[in-house]
Amino acid sequence: MHKRFSHGRSYRCGARRGWLGSGFIGSLVSILVLLAAYAAPAATPTPRAAPGPTKKPPSSTFDRQWADLVAAAKREGKLVLIAGVGWTDPKDWGQVAVAFQKKFGITVTVGRGTQSIQVDRMMAERRGGVYNVDLVSAGITIRERVLPAGALDPIKPLLFHPEVVDKSLWKGGVHRYADPAQKYVFIFGGQASAPSIAINTKHVRMAEIKSYWDLLNPKWHGKIIAYHPRVAMGATTFSQFYYSKEAGPEFLRRIYSEAGMFYVSSTREFADTLAAGGFHIGFHEGEGRRDIVELQKLGAPVSMLGGPDAVMKSDRVGPRGGGTIGAVNNPPNPNAQKLFLNWFFSREGKQLFTRAAPNLAGADLDTLRRDVSNDGVRPAYRVPEHFYMFEADPNGAAKEEAAKNFMRQLFDKLGL
Repeated sequence: MHKRFSHGRSYRCGARRGWLGSGFIGSLVSILVLLAAYAAPAATPTPRAAPGPTKKPPSSTFDRQWADLVAAAKREGKLVLIAGVGWTDPKDWGQVAVAFQKKFGITVTVGRGTQSIQVDRMMAERRGGVYNVDLVSAGITIRERVLPAGALDPIKPLLFHPEVVDKSLWKGGVHRYADPAQKYVFIFGGQASAPSIAINTKHVRMAEIKSYWDLLNPKWHGKIIAYHPRVAMGATTFSQFYYSKEAGPEFLRRIYSEAGMFYVSSTREFADTLAAGGFHIGFHEGEGRRDIVELQKLGAPVSMLGGPDAVMKSDRVGPRGGGTIGAVNNPPNPNAQKLFLNWFFSREGKQLFTRAAPNLAGADLDTLRRDVSNDGVRPAYRVPEHFYMFEADPNGAAKEEAAKNFMRQLFDKLGL
């Protein structure tokens, strides 16, 4: 009687021993097993359950930071911004605010009135211990009034979006700031600046003004309107003339002492008087540009001296009135403030910005990013890859003060 085969034990027949002993039988079985292995087809593997969905790798540090920031900003639910009038109009920069609101569900509140009026209001509130504003975009007013009051935080520590912090994506390979410390007033947009001159198109052809010095032609004596010098000292900059190769201190001295200019004290008065035709040229229009362009849209015979049809060209690139921004300290919505800066400076935000640029009171502000199309900016105003911007000069504030000192002395001498 055979005993059952068990793996690892010899196969034995009854109780008999001898040449059919366990050693021979074991060897024979091993040989037969090997032969069977070579002869038999490979065994079909046992089917296994299909693997589940591949696990997504852990998100990057940036993705986690971004998601956390968005969540925190949504909890705040609001962003308060001081900016020009264009931010409140959906067809202008307002589309940037609208896009931010739709993307993140955060309401953007933009102050009303001119930049100067809004800054006045903000500074008065802060003196009373009220902090209502997150961001301020008010041209060089930020550097000259908000920064000296200690109302701004450095911007660089707030930036972390890869498209923003990578300086190779910005023209010239740098971030530009409009303050001596190079960290508070970020310049995000600029313009190959048109000459700061407006005209009444019924009385002046663009081809008649080929340089600033043409304004001294006796033909225009008594026909030029300007802000009263003391008003202009607080609201505008003279550096564009003082340091220009096309003008300079001597030009400023002569136009204020020889041109017989008529002075007004408000932007609306400046624009309306020019449109009425009593005066033919507006000099150093400043914030009056907005009113002039609006009147032009309504059919008034006024225009800024600049653009493709102008004979006179400027030798500078500047941020104009809306190309800078500052992060107000002690903001009511710090997460929304940080989120907006990183999104607005990114490729997506800046593309919206350039598409809105032609509508912003004719400002045509170009982005300083290299990876954004500026097709929406008229060629005459586009910023080249390499350029000099006076406002971004670390010594710009000191130079501006030197220009103002010159003007103060001139106005004192002229009794203005």
